[in-house]
Amino acid sequence: MLKKILVSVCAVAAGIVFLQCGGDDGVSAEQQVRDAYHLDTLAVRKILDANGLASTPAMAVITERDLTLGRIIKLDMASRNLTTITADIGVLTAATYIRLDSNQLTTLPPQIGSCVACQYLLASNNNISSLPNELGSMTGLVRLSLIGNQIQVLPASIGSLPNLQSLIVTSNLISSIPDELAALGAMTAFSFDYNRVCTLTAAITTWLSSGVVQNAVGIDWSNPPDWQMATGQTCQ
Repeated sequence: MLKKILVSVCAVAAGIVFLQCGGDDGVSAEQQVRDAYHLDTLAVRKILDANGLASTPAMAVITERDLTLGRIIKLDMASRNLTTITADIGVLTAATYIRLDSNQLTTLPPQIGSCVACQYLLASNNNISSLPNELGSMTGLVRLSLIGNQIQVLPASIGSLPNLQSLIVTSNLISSIPDELAALGAMTAFSFDYNRVCTLTAAITTWLSSGVVQNAVGIDWSNPPDWQMATGQTCQ
């Protein structure tokens, strides 16, 4: 039986025009309207608008959504020339994946700490110089990638992330590793090469040499129990 195709504009919201084609695989008009006016979608719309991207549909950066409740699960805003992430990011409490790579961000807002379900926060290749202490509230984090920024200080609150397995801060301006990171019992990969770390505290040395962190890039353990900073650290 030929499918009946119904084309209708069912919603114009959040910078999205929906065209509904009836069929087994089609998304209902009702669901499209719900998604368009969902608080998560409107939050993304505000972030885009704050960056002069009024013509970019919110759906262009929303890569996965919960089909039952309409919550945003995956958000990919990489390479969008973003200069700011507004407080609206804190609305995305169900998002498990937030990608902000390759933009022009200089900081992350404290409200990102409300994204407690986020497992992957990727914000490499920006101009981020400072991180909010509220990162420590993102207890779902498994991977935090901040390669190629201008970060000088790692917040001690990162040590409060019980599920963090991978912390990648290669190529920043970090000069010390806070002792609180030694509490990260789940972490298996820590890359901090090409920074300014020239000494380690006793607590961090014990942690890194214990074998808990299986892949620590930035330090040379080739001649245990002695260690030295790996090539790439700039000491002043």
